[in-house]
Amino acid sequence: LLAPRSTSRCSPVDVETMPPLASEESMFELVDAVIEGRAAQALVMLRRVLEETSETPIAVMNRVARQVRNLVRATELIEARASEQAIGEATGARGFPLTKLLRQARATSRPAAEAALRAVEAADTEVKTGKRTDVLALELLVVHLAGIAAPARTARR
Repeated sequence: LLAPRSTSRCSPVDVETMPPLASEESMFELVDAVIEGRAAQALVMLRRVLEETSETPIAVMNRVARQVRNLVRATELIEARASEQAIGEATGARGFPLTKLLRQARATSRPAAEAALRAVEAADTEVKTGKRTDVLALELLVVHLAGIAAPARTARR
């Protein structure tokens, strides 16, 4: 390996001090694992995101909340037989993220998506009122959401 901006070789210290891999990609994978009901994988990914990136528990919770809100919108619009374009406009998703959102929305039910949104709101309240730390609230939320998603996915098949 070459050291960044250099023609000399990387030392073990250089490798250890390199920034972590793309945190943005890790966040997308984490949120997908939560929404798709993969609790064990989501918890491992959450720990890695919190330890290896600059993401805060609140930032992660906000990302999860955004995806859950979009999931609720998408399930409502799918029930109303809206077009993919209309769903994209309502959620702000385009291209691959829209395709993934549609897949997730079709694999869950509207009541499950709404229950997930209520769980996100409850976790947010727990943090803001000091009932739970941000990390504990997020970990419990991940497990709770994955538990909601897994039965909904099974029932839809």
